[in-house]
Amino acid sequence: MFPKFPSTMLKFDGKEVIVEGFVIPFDKSGTKVALSAYPYASCFFCGKAGPASVLTVELKTPNKKYNTDDYITFRGKLALNSSDIKEFYYILKGAVEIKE
Repeated sequence: MFPKFPSTMLKFDGKEVIVEGFVIPFDKSGTKVALSAYPYASCFFCGKAGPASVLTVELKTPNKKYNTDDYITFRGKLALNSSDIKEFYYILKGAVEIKE
């Protein structure tokens, strides 16, 4: 039930990274969103992708304006989760949007 991260991923734990993907809002306060490698119609929540294809983005500043399938780039510190079954495998903490 828990992921086993390869050494190539472990080196990113706690490091600042940049990720991009499709937003899936799930928190009414706007402090968190899910970020998926695939649009909502093909994502983990619909059963068409695996749990490693989505991560939690904990926003540094709450934002309630993201819409489903907005394609956004974020920067933050990556946390690998191998112990909390109620959370995604990957968590981006203190995330800020990078506007291009």
